[in-house]
Amino acid sequence: MEWSPVPPALDRPATPSPLDLSVENAIKHHFDELNLLMSRTAEEGEGNVLAAVTFPKNSDAIACNGSAWQTLWLRMSFPTLVGLNSSKINAMFKPKRQERMRRQLGMETLPPGIDYVLDFTPPTEGSELADLTAALWLPKMVKLWFLAGHYCPEEILESGHLASIWDKRPLASRSVSAMLVLGHDDACRGLLPFCESRPPHTRYLYQLLTSYFAGSMDRSEWKPKAVPGIVDVDPETEEHSSYFPTFRRIPDYCGTRHRVAIMRVLHAINGNGLLLNSAARMWTVAQVAIHLEIPQVVVDPVTQWLIAPPNTKFVEICPERSFQLALALNIPSVLVAAFRILVSELAVDYAAPDPSPKRPALTWAQRRRDDYGDLPSDPVEYASHAFSERITGLLEMLRSNTVFDRIGTGLEEWALLKQQAMIVHEQGSDELKTAHENLLQALVGVFHNDIQRCLRENAPSGRLATLIAAQRSHYIPMHERDSLGHLYENLSHSQRALTPFFWESLRNQSLPRLSGQGPLSISTYNGYTIRTYVDKYTSLWKAANLSHPDFQPNFDMGELHLNHVSQRLDEFNIHQFESQVYTALTSLCDRVLGKGYNEEPFQFFLSDHLLLPSLTSPEMDFLPIWAGGLDDGSGGVFQDAIPPAEMGPSEPGPAYHTGYTIPTTGTRTSGTGTRDGDGDETIMMDDDDRVGGSIYGVSELGDNLDRFEIISTRTAQTATETATVPSMDVEQSVVTTTTTTTSSTGLGSGLGRLNLDPGGPNRHRVVAVPSSEISSEDFYLNSGEDGEYADAMYSQPAEHQAAGRALANYVDDHDGTTTGRSESGDASSSSTQGGVVAAGGRGAGGNDINGGGYSDTDNFMLEDDEDDGLKDLDGSDDGSSTVGADSDYDMV
Repeated sequence: MEWSPVPPALDRPATPSPLDLSVENAIKHHFDELNLLMSRTAEEGEGNVLAAVTFPKNSDAIACNGSAWQTLWLRMSFPTLVGLNSSKINAMFKPKRQERMRRQLGMETLPPGIDYVLDFTPPTEGSELADLTAALWLPKMVKLWFLAGHYCPEEILESGHLASIWDKRPLASRSVSAMLVLGHDDACRGLLPFCESRPPHTRYLYQLLTSYFAGSMDRSEWKPKAVPGIVDVDPETEEHSSYFPTFRRIPDYCGTRHRVAIMRVLHAINGNGLLLNSAARMWTVAQVAIHLEIPQVVVDPVTQWLIAPPNTKFVEICPERSFQLALALNIPSVLVAAFRILVSELAVDYAAPDPSPKRPALTWAQRRRDDYGDLPSDPVEYASHAFSERITGLLEMLRSNTVFDRIGTGLEEWALLKQQAMIVHEQGSDELKTAHENLLQALVGVFHNDIQRCLRENAPSGRLATLIAAQRSHYIPMHERDSLGHLYENLSHSQRALTPFFWESLRNQSLPRLSGQGPLSISTYNGYTIRTYVDKYTSLWKAANLSHPDFQPNFDMGELHLNHVSQRLDEFNIHQFESQVYTALTSLCDRVLGKGYNEEPFQFFLSDHLLLPSLTSPEMDFLPIWAGGLDDGSGGVFQDAIPPAEMGPSEPGPAYHTGYTIPTTGTRTSGTGTRDGDGDETIMMDDDDRVGGSIYGVSELGDNLDRFEIISTRTAQTATETATVPSMDVEQSVVTTTTTTTSSTGLGSGLGRLNLDPGGPNRHRVVAVPSSEISSEDFYLNSGEDGEYADAMYSQPAEHQAAGRALANYVDDHDGTTTGRSESGDASSSSTQGGVVAAGGRGAGGNDINGGGYSDTDNFMLEDDEDDGLKDLDGSDDGSSTVGADSDYDMV
């Protein structure tokens, strides 16, 4: 009788099995795939390319069917391989590589129909092997993930903590399918000791017999059983031997696993399908495809493996490796899910009173962290900082005295109290003023007490605590597990705000108050109820009978405030106030918790203790564009925002000029000494208002900018102007604003008019003449000019600098003097030296050919308001007269 080296699956005896059909199907697919890999010869198949993977001659690696691993062959198509656009594969077709590979395979003469031979055998030494070994090194959780096929979670995971139909989580309480996680390693260590124990001359026979009866292998390894979790063995007990057999202790790197994974990827290129029945196989196949620069071949099978419930728990238990894999294979759904988990956990660490410079080995909920590799700009780091600052900022807002102004819209009763405050402080008695102030303080104080009460609450108890305990038992060993209550007690208030428990508590206490019939009116502040404060104030307000046009109802015109149910429209209503405040608070909590958004694209089973950033939160901008973020690879998303350069950069090179920055050489002197502030007002702005990217010493910009005037030649009116000149300090990330008021006396000789394009890119550019503090020697027009200002006068503007070119052309065509009108209507000219030509144009200075000019003026820029008026760069209206953007300006 002649034994077949690879018995077909149909020869296995069909024995009754207690396993369900899914487990039996998993075993069948496992052996069928082995037969497919090992049965191919160099002559089978189609294609003019012969691919080969060889094994070491002294290898004792044995497959699950009992056969030793030998050289694997596969015929492939040349156009298919070239169409993959892999530089590594395309380099193998070069003549010298072909000669070397033929010698290695001993194929000096090619088989019929074969034009190329590709040897995909990994190297046995060198730097490439080191890189491959590092990439294929199995993470610890990957080696332990077979336990997910044995572990049976508690039933509460499927019903959720609300125990309602809306909180159902199908398959959450089931073991992961054997088809996904219970496959054996390619170097099967379950059969190796059995074969090695036989005499050498009978070993091959026993391999065949083992292969033939592989169908009768121990099926208990393919079905769920009692295990303590997806955790490593407990060193203090010996119970692990029953659920952690020796053959499951696979090595971190295995040459046999590596070689077989290469052949699996090649079969996937041929369209033969890719069976991923274990985490070790999934990881190895993915890394092989990444190394060969063909991730598109395996991205669909790997994605299906990661998002098939309940195997999604792998992403929640090991988000670092899931993030690394999804980033390399461009899997948006997995990347976003892992990213949200990592950001939520790390943000809690950043909010600690004394944060560690390094990431702690354990998260606050005791999940053991892994590594996701080094990235030039780590999106998790940036997003975690941003998320921590945003949520703690919301907490500070809730604890601030201006909470009712910032919590949201629709607080009409609070707006009513603020409007009444103006009348009370103008016309009211001291007693009424005191009652009004006491009411405001009491309302804010009671709200603050509610916030503090939620912050001081203990960790959740009851069904939610049981649910979270069942979730954490998946990945935390019993001897290391601490209670959630004890872990939550160790968190600061800022850290608690980064958990869902605080926001859920805040939301739950707000829901009964949405009707306005909650306990606010009977809440106490400084020993008195809110109702007492309200009654005291409203009685005094009615008695005072203060009138104001804004509060007089016009019944004839039908002007009634529908939201007010009290008899008088100007009477404060505590119940309406309560409803409006807690409606806004509930809306805020829903936004933070991500409620009310579209259905989650990823099913979370183990993350009820995490406050996950919502899919629309600004932290998601740090993700790549293909994952819904804003990172296009340039790194701009990780940099501080800079103001838009609507006029384009003013010069090439690394310097970036927004058009609003003006060069300076520092504080100048003009014969009377150095200017030092002159009592100007200084305003500090937040880091969010930072401006960067200038090579000049812009921190001193305000030192040489004093005053300016803009007078319309159409109206010929005199005006008193107030200018706000920003000085941008890049290094200190602040903006210093210098404010000075000057009165215009009329137009003198100077620059011609510039018609600004109201819709063009230069509609914001307004340039004025320099300050009188700058010495006349620096600006002497009709002599030998030198210095940077003189160079700027005669420099040719770039093509994109339309305003500068328009000014240059206009002045060249109208070289002369321009006169204005004084308050008396007579023509006048300035008597102060220091005329200048700005924006690249040339001009004449007044009646004095040596350069008559204007005093106390500087280069400055305004931007137009939405109503075509002018406003300061900081967005505020300085109260000065404004002229439409389409007007002609004389810049003085």
